[in-house]
Amino acid sequence: MKIVINERGSEAFYKEVVNISGQYRFLLQNKNYKLKDYFKQFKVLLIAGCTVLVLLLIMCFAWGFKTFDYVAIIGLGLTMIMCCAYLYSLNRYKNAMMTEAGESTLNLDEEGVELNKKDAQVYRNSWNNIECVIIAKEALAFMPKMKTGMMICVERKYEEEILNWLKENKAEIEIRNL
Repeated sequence: MKIVINERGSEAFYKEVVNISGQYRFLLQNKNYKLKDYFKQFKVLLIAGCTVLVLLLIMCFAWGFKTFDYVAIIGLGLTMIMCCAYLYSLNRYKNAMMTEAGESTLNLDEEGVELNKKDAQVYRNSWNNIECVIIAKEALAFMPKMKTGMMICVERKYEEEILNWLKENKAEIEIRNL
């Protein structure tokens, strides 16, 4: 079966793909794992940490600095820098995928699943290397068994075609809803 994908996915789709790839190990280890929104979590963490840091600085200026205050301020400051860096890398990864998006073809056959990006790369996984198919809110992901394998994701609007093909041809492939 061939599915030609001509349009770029939504930003929500690419955010979800980044979250799925970031939580890959957890998804394979625990069948009941709920996908977390790392973008939202790190923004909330950043806001909360910056608020606490500002309050700590205000208290230190009002009551005087002590040794522990310096340690807490430096530790919290470094933590906020690391949160910023991680959030920046998540956004960079999402933006890279969005700019790379173009015409591609998803092929499902007896040997495996293949995503052929026109004028770019071809990602292929054999059925022996596919652990499961994950259906999330925006994306449908073919999860490889090995950490070195490539995860292949498409938008959920192709779900019906793909699941029908899998049901007819590869019924042993596990399908998980998140």
